[in-house]
This record gives sequence, structure tokens and C-alpha cells, in this order.
Amino acid sequence: MTQLFRDKYRDAGRNGGGLSITRLWFETLLDVAVNATGERAIWFSRGLLQRRRRHGPRRRESFGSIPRSPLTSFRLQEVRYALRSLRRRPTVTLAAVLSLALGIAATTAIFSIIHGVLISSLPYKDSDRLVFLREYDIERGLPKSSDRAGVSVPNLLDWRDQNRVFESVAAVGAGTYLLLGDGEPERLSAAPVSGNVFQLLGVDAALGRTFTSDEGSPGGERVVVLSDGLWKRRFGADETVLGKTVSLDGDPFVVIGVMPPAFQYPGYSELWIPLHYAPHTLWQRRGVRAFAGLARLDKDVSLEQAQGEMDLIAARLELQYPEANANRKIQVLPMKERIVAGIRPTLLVLFGAGAFLLLIACVNVVNLLLARASDRRTEMAVRAALGAGRRHLIQQALMESIILSLLGGAVGLLFASWGMDAIVAHSPDAIPRIDEVSLNSSVLGFTTLISLGTGVLIGSLPALRFSRSNIVECIGNQSRVMGRQGRRLHDMLVVSEMALALVLLIGAGLFVRSFFYLWQFESGFESQNVLAIEISLNSKTYPGAEEREAFFEELFERLVSRSRVERAGSINRIPVDAGDITWSIVPAQNGASSGRSEPLDVRYRTVRGDYFGTLQIPLVAGRVFTSGDKNHVLVNDRVVQILWSGRNPVGKRIKLGRAGDDNPWLEVVGVVGSVRHGGLDPEPKPEIYVPGNPGFGYVVVRASGDPLEIVGDVKEEIWRLDADQPITSIKSMDRMISGSIARPRFFMWLFTVFGAVALILAAVGVFGVASYSVSQRTREIGVRMALGARRVAVVRLILLPGLMLAGLGAVIGMASAFTLRRLVAGLMYGVTSSDVATFGSAAVILILVALVAFCVLTLRATRVDPLIVLRAE
Repeated sequence: MTQLFRDKYRDAGRNGGGLSITRLWFETLLDVAVNATGERAIWFSRGLLQRRRRHGPRRRESFGSIPRSPLTSFRLQEVRYALRSLRRRPTVTLAAVLSLALGIAATTAIFSIIHGVLISSLPYKDSDRLVFLREYDIERGLPKSSDRAGVSVPNLLDWRDQNRVFESVAAVGAGTYLLLGDGEPERLSAAPVSGNVFQLLGVDAALGRTFTSDEGSPGGERVVVLSDGLWKRRFGADETVLGKTVSLDGDPFVVIGVMPPAFQYPGYSELWIPLHYAPHTLWQRRGVRAFAGLARLDKDVSLEQAQGEMDLIAARLELQYPEANANRKIQVLPMKERIVAGIRPTLLVLFGAGAFLLLIACVNVVNLLLARASDRRTEMAVRAALGAGRRHLIQQALMESIILSLLGGAVGLLFASWGMDAIVAHSPDAIPRIDEVSLNSSVLGFTTLISLGTGVLIGSLPALRFSRSNIVECIGNQSRVMGRQGRRLHDMLVVSEMALALVLLIGAGLFVRSFFYLWQFESGFESQNVLAIEISLNSKTYPGAEEREAFFEELFERLVSRSRVERAGSINRIPVDAGDITWSIVPAQNGASSGRSEPLDVRYRTVRGDYFGTLQIPLVAGRVFTSGDKNHVLVNDRVVQILWSGRNPVGKRIKLGRAGDDNPWLEVVGVVGSVRHGGLDPEPKPEIYVPGNPGFGYVVVRASGDPLEIVGDVKEEIWRLDADQPITSIKSMDRMISGSIARPRFFMWLFTVFGAVALILAAVGVFGVASYSVSQRTREIGVRMALGARRVAVVRLILLPGLMLAGLGAVIGMASAFTLRRLVAGLMYGVTSSDVATFGSAAVILILVALVAFCVLTLRATRVDPLIVLRAE
């Protein structure tokens, strides 16, 4: 370019022209720009030069006769130029938009769930003032927010009368009631509640009314409030149901109201009755803690003040009732915290995975924009020479990146809406408030902010590259070889992308291994072809153990007589049932009546019929129960290992409770295999089985084929015995097992999807960066090959640095994943969060992806013809 300027200066002198040095310099730049940037840039530059000729040089204090352009016109001109620039490179634009769309979609979808579940207010009046009240044992420590901890109603009534920090206090229970009348008998989930609970929550009935203070007191009317779902399903949404009498557990209740469709508290209750109609043994005894305490804080009362007040009340009640309240305190917990505490860690980890995915997408786009910046640096240098300041160049570069990110945000919002619908549709019922997830204004605002932030983030580095373009170096060096600083920047981005992708890939690998553990774990029983029927006998119809035993014995005989039924039995808590009953046991020592000083906590089961044969639980030693067994017990092999060090315990005795208690000694008649209850136990728990049936639990039936084909036969036999006997639920065991692991399986699926997308983005990003890096070294490769370099040397020149970058990224990624492993430790099943096999496999997979990318590009580079490269130079 310097030689071209000298020629123009010499020609001007010969022709006698009076051109100034400045004009000659601009004409030289225009001639260079013809070859460098094309007609569009020349049109813009010529217009600028002609304006300079007509109006003279631009001055800071005045534009002379040129009117100052409005700011809006200047911004619109930048937007139009950015859009034209993006349109000229559709492949790069499309790749950047899709990469950003995937990252923004993942982050937006998870944020919509977090907003609906964790952030948005509960659907109650002033929900931030609602708190749970829970009793806990000081020796066992403060319970977790998600743990179940009840209160006794007499204690709660004292709290209500003695506190000065709550507007109102209410008790909420949970149970089941038998509904008789039109249609089949049903066992419904019901909540006995204080009369003021609906006023405390600030929710009124959609039809009719809720309880009055008189109805909530002992001696009040038998009234019931229905849920919207029960009203529509059982009564056909008939408004004349108000005033109608229904039978609940044989007692008449008058329907006084129907709650709104969105109201579900506690859990999925289908009806509500006054508290004093709960069984007296549950709500009148101070030592029975079977209810939840709910309260509303007074205005201007903080949570800390309320906790201090309840500490004083707890100490006072401990002195008044030492037997029931010794070493017990009261916890005041925000209502939202109690509802969502169990799901918060998983959602936050998921959001972190979405953020990692967005960062990987950002690194991809930064690489694309940096490569594009290197190609356009001549254009930017010309614009700088024509008067564009550094600030203007940075603004132009940021404008392009922001437009890219906004386009990615728009497409990502579309992807997120599809993904959010799929997540809500396939999410298990165990996720609280999932029905409140929606694409609302807060989610749209979040997407807009994250799109703008992403645009600034991905545009910063290219903008700095644009603004630092040197006119002489850029226009004089048409080869556009990447400098040392540019290579370092690209290498750093490759390493960052590899590290981020590896963290997500390791997380996905851990969850995939956990998923296979849940899918293939040894449960200790055979669930195929087994039907589980949940039954709860009416205590008024079957008041004693003899009546209950007679019902189930007759039912087993009737079921087994069916041609498609092989075996039948019953148990109080079936495997995969979330509930549990625990007792302490002690063994007899040398036949004496004194046992161990430290009792062993075991799971307590009552069984009847051929339960073990139905579920094919192996008999290890001794025998199973017969119809005449009474003070006998079966233990699992886990109890044998703990109490008797693996020796045969048949004939030995154990006692429920402590050795000095009045409970009878039970003789061990057999040992059965261990069963994993709940489906997620890392190892079997100690467990004992006693003969009997408490009147509630499950009947299990083994069919000769598909268990769902005998549903009609089972219902027919139950209703032949008792036409008013409800069936709470009837499902196949396979379906129950699948439901018990639905929540962890759902989140594992999401993590796996994130890991797969991260791997794809990383592969595309590494390939793109490597491709650009190799293209920048085409001249160097051509010169080396022209001077006699062998292909092996060229391969080593490209492949080894690439593998070193991949290895460095893998090391950083593994270190980062190891540091973050504690965040997912509580979400793993059957695998530790620092599993060596998963870490190593993920690193190998990512390095293989990088190896393939660099190998393909290396082979392409070695096929370059040196003559063509040198001829182009």
C-alpha cells in the first residue's frame, strides 16, 4: 500500500495537480478497499469522502452545513448494517443462532420450572406469612425441611392460646374415609382440619361455603367440604350436591361446599371434615403427633421473633407435661420451604447444567465470531481509517452479537416452550407445584435478559479484536495469518469448551449409571405377573382381629380358586410403598428373659396367606407361617447377620421393644431373603415379619399371565364377600415399581439429554475451531511441504497441539467435576459421585471426539498442493 501511495503522489506531481496528502491517502485506501471488501464498503467510503470534499474537514465544535443526525437514525443504521452483515454469511449466522437457541432453551425451560416451583408465591393470601409448626426431639437434632414431623393437637391448642406472634393457628391431618352411596364404594384421601384452616389460608369455597367456628368445635354438625375433582368425578358437577348427605365410614355428613379447582391442601385431599371427627386416639392424646401445625404470622412479626416465642412456649409445656414433651422443641418453618425443600437441590443442579450448556454454546459462537473478525479485520481497518472511532467499531460488533443472541433467544424460546410442555406432561406427580409451571411474563423477561447478556458476552472479544485493527498491518498483509495472540485466544477457548463439556458429560454419565442401577437393581422379589390391591377394612364392620382374619382367609381361598390366579397373600406395607413402620427388637440371651441393652431398629411387617410364595421371596432357613402361628416371627438375612453373626437363628427368641417391656417373646421359625423396600435402598434393611393382618394394606395376587386381565375377577370376589368394601387402588407390581422410581428417573433423563447436547455442541465447536486454525496455517503448511517436509511432520505439527489442548481441557474438566461432585452426591443411586469409571469414560469419549476432529482436518491439510498455496500468496 505504501508503494501505491508513492505512485499516486508521483502521478499527481507530473500532472500538476494540487491534491493534498490527505486526499491522496484516502484515494489509496479506496483502491485497496476495492480488492479487500467489495462494492458495498466502497459505496459507503466514497459517500464519506464526497461529503468531506463538499463540506471540508469535520470539526469537533460544528459540522458546518451538515445537520447532526438524530441518535435514533444512527442506531437504525447500525442495526441495518448488522443485519446485512449477518445475511451475507448465512451459514455462520445459522450455526450461531442454533447453538445459542439450544443453550437458551435449556436454561429457559429449567428456569420456568424453578420459577413455578420455587420462586412464585403459593396460591394463598399473603403466602409469605404462612408457616409450619413442627415438634422434634432435641437429641435427634433439627429435622430437615423435607422431613415429616407432626404435632399433637393438645400441644397445638396450647400454642394457639399462649402465643403472641400468630394471627391464627390450625391443625391439619391426613387419612382415608370410606365413601358409600351412588356408585362403587371408594376409599378417599381426606383431611380432618381445624375449622379456621380455610380462613387462615385465605381461600374460600367456589360453591357453597367452608366451616364455621361452631362446626369446627366438638359437638358441631357433621359437615364435609368436597374437592373440585371429587365433585366433578363422583357427583357430575351437580350444584344440587349442597345439602346432600353422604356416608363416610358409615356416618352421615352434610355437604356444605366445594373448593376451587386449583386448591389442593394438604397433598391431594379429596374432602375435608372437622378435626373432632378424626379418631379420638389421634387428636385427643398429647403424646400422639399425627397432625401438621399451620399458622399465619402477625404483621411485622419476623420468623426469628416467632421462633423465639415458640422456644419459650416449648420450655413452658415441657415443665407442665414432662412425660409427653421432655426434650422436645418447636420449629417454625416457612410454608414454601416445607413444600419445595425436597426438590430444590435437584432443580438447582439442573439449572446449573443448563447454564453450563449455555456457556458451551457461547464459547462456540465466540469462536465463530472471532474467526469472522479475523476475516473482516481489513474491512474494519478501512472504516477506522475513514473516521470511524474505536467506540463506534465496538458498538457495531456488539450490535451484531446482540442481534444474534436475540435471534437465538427467540428460537430458544420456541424450543423451550416445546420442552417445557414435554417436561410438564411427563413429570411424575412427586414434583410439587409442577402444574403451576407456565410461560409467563417473568420467564419471558428472564429469556430477554439472558439473551442480551449473552449477546454482550459473546460480542466482547470480537469487538476488541475489531477495535484494535491496525490499518497498515491489516491492509498490507492480505494473507490474514493468525497471530500469536489470536492463537492463544483460540486455544484458550478450545480448552474452556472441552472442560465445560466434560463437566456436563461426567454428570450425565453419573446419572445414566444411576438410571441403570434403578432399572436393574436386585429388589429381592419377583414383580412380574403380580397384581397389588390396596384395601382398608372398615373398623365398624370388622372391629376385631378375628373378623379381619376371616375376611382375608376367605378372600385368599376365593382368589386361588380362579383359573388364572396362582397364589395370593397380604402384607401391611408392600415393597415400593413409600410408607414404613419401624420397631426395635432385642434377642433373648441363652434362653434368659434379658436381652441386649441396645435394641435393633427393624422394619415391621404383618403378613398372611402365601405372601412369600406370591412374590417369590426365597426361604433361607426354617419355614414360613401357617394358619396356626401366633407368637412366631420371620426375620430376613440382614437381621441374622447383625444379631447372630450369620448363624441359624431358628428356634431363638426376640422381643419387640426392650428386654424389660411386657411384650411377649417371639420365636424365630424361619429366615427369608432381604427385600429392598422403596426401590432406592442402597442395601437391604433389617426386617421382621409377624403373622396377622391389621385390616389395611395390600393383597398381592400372582397371575398365570398378564395381571391386568384378572382385575375384574379380583373385584368380583371382593364385592361378593362385602359389597360395601372399597378398593383404594389396584395396579400391577411392575407399574408400582416404575412409579416409585419415576422422580429420580425423570431427572436422570433430563441430565442425560443435557449431557448429550453438550457433547454435540463441544464436538461441533472443537471441529469448527480446529478447522479455522488449520485454515489459518494453510500458507505455513504449503511452505513446509514445498521445502520438503513429509506428511508425518505436518500431521505431527497439527495433531499434537490439538491433542494437548484436548488433554488439558479434560484435566481441567475432571478437576472441576470432582470439585462440584458434592452438589449431585445426594441425587445418586448405586454409584458414588466420584466414580472413577464414569470420570475416565467421559474423558476418553471427549478426547476421542477431539481426536476425530483433528484427524479429519489434518488429513485435509496434508492434501494441500504447495504450488497452489504459494501461487495464491
